[in-house]
Order: sequence, then structure tokens, then C-alpha cells
Amino acid sequence: QVRRKFNDFVKKLKKEVRDSPAHTVILSDEGLISLPSEGVLALKNFLHDFFEGYEIYVVCIVREPVSFFSSRCQQFICERYFDSASVKDYVEGRNIINGEVRSDCLAMNSTFVFSENIGKYKKFFDSVVVIDFESAASAPEGFASFLLKSVGVDIDLDDIRLNESRSDKAVDVISYINSKMPFNVASGSWMFRRYGDLKVFYGLKGGRYELPDDLKLDIENKIGNEIDWLNDNYGIDYRLRPVNRVPSRVDW
Repeated sequence: QVRRKFNDFVKKLKKEVRDSPAHTVILSDEGLISLPSEGVLALKNFLHDFFEGYEIYVVCIVREPVSFFSSRCQQFICERYFDSASVKDYVEGRNIINGEVRSDCLAMNSTFVFSENIGKYKKFFDSVVVIDFESAASAPEGFASFLLKSVGVDIDLDDIRLNESRSDKAVDVISYINSKMPFNVASGSWMFRRYGDLKVFYGLKGGRYELPDDLKLDIENKIGNEIDWLNDNYGIDYRLRPVNRVPSRVDW
């Protein structure tokens, strides 16, 4: 079924590229960072075959690690059935038992989040551009235009924000429900749970959600070599950014 859907997608993409006068084609998918080395090589071979005659540029967007993991875990709690125990497993690079087992759980291990994931693309592709999320997010022209200009496409686009952050109270409620009614086959709760079924809590007001202090310090202790690698290879310096410590408990 997956192969059939992929082949159908490829046919549509070929027709779209063939019928378009555009000289630049942009393909984007956050899951690409989770590919193993053989997957990156297969992607390279596919692109060279599909886009024969094109120059291929790979663009990776990095983010300050503690901020990244806080945002990622918040998203997974609200949208993918994580609870607080799952967050700890995820940050420490273990597969998730309570909820979906996702391929990027291991890819996001903080001990090699930059060097291994970017390094796989650097190994197989000639041109790898790395930009930092903070510069793109604060750019006057907007995130999308900043990203496009990083690969030489100088046009203006208006950003459309779809992945807004949730408050600490919203995340706390959703995490609690996820812990009591895990979305997995073993619990039997899958009969009652649906994707996005807790959106009713998204609007709860509160403070900014951040990871508990112990997990932030865990990331900070593991990430030193990765931050040095990123600075040495791409000049993006996260070394002087202090960890923002906030109480791990939500006050109601």
C-alpha cells in the first residue's frame, strides 16, 4: 500500500514538474532527518534520477537544543499521545512504549542530533546548507522567505503559522489524560481515542511550557560536543546560551 501511494505520488510530481516553467523545485519533509544512511543514499539516487540535469541543494534547519526538545515534546504530547514518562524516554533517545513508536525517537538523541543527522547528508550530497531557526524566525522578511533566500530564491512570501505553542496548563492536562488512557493497542484505549481528540484543551491559558529542569540539564550535559561540532562546521554558535530554569511543577 505504501509503495502504491508512493508510485502515485511520483507520477503526479513528474507531471507537475514537466508541466511547470519553474527552474527550482523545493521538496520539504521533517521526516527526512530521520533517514538512516542507506535511506539518504537511496534519496540521493532517486533525486539524481528524477531531476536529471538539476543541481541539488540540501537545506537543514537547526535550533537551540533545549528549546528544540521542549517544542518537540510539547507537540508530541498534544498531538501524538505522549505523557511525561514518554518525554523522558524521548529526550534520552529511547523508543516510546506509551504511544506511537516513531522512527525519529532515536534520530533525535541529543548526543548526536547535529553531527550524525547532518553528517549523513554531508557524506552523500555535494551542497549542504545549514541555517539556524532563530535567525529565520526573527528575519524581517519572514521565515519562509528567509529559507528560500538561503538557496538563492529571492521572492517574498507571507508566513502562515499553524503550529502554535500550548500553555503549560494545556500540556499538563493533555499529558495526564494520555497517561490514563494511552493510545496504544495494549491498553485497549485506542477504541475510544482519536488523533487530535484533545484539541478542546489547546486554548487553556497559562505560562509557557518548558521541559522539567532535570531533562533540560540532561540535554545540556549531553549536547556539548554537538554544539562544538555545529560551530566548527557551520559557524552557528549555541555555546553561550544559558539554560532557562523554570519550576517543573504547574501551579493551578
